[in-house]
Amino acid sequence: MCDRGRARARAPPDVSLARYDGKDPRHCLLIAVKGRVLDVHEAGYEFYGPEGPYKHLAGKDGSRALALMSLKAEDATNDLSELSEDQLGVLDDWATKLYDKYPMVGMLQQPHAHAAPASS
Repeated sequence: MCDRGRARARAPPDVSLARYDGKDPRHCLLIAVKGRVLDVHEAGYEFYGPEGPYKHLAGKDGSRALALMSLKAEDATNDLSELSEDQLGVLDDWATKLYDKYPMVGMLQQPHAHAAPASS
């Protein structure tokens, strides 16, 4: 079971977020969106856990994958470069939904790469 108190007390830095991917039951299941670390352990385990359809987002900031609406593991990064205005809008929509659904437990030290949207 996830120790939420411990997760809130120490939000993991970028390099250690990977241990919160749901594979080790001693750790919470966390995802990050636009740098905000969200606890998805209880309400989202079936989606983000090791067997879930969005498992590639667990233990990392998968903002790019959300913007692209991608299930590819290689898209699960915080790199927002070369995204269009529309894709950034999709990311904002996902962020709003996820922020409303899951508790925030911290912020990443380096949230995401800011870049100008790609030209159409």
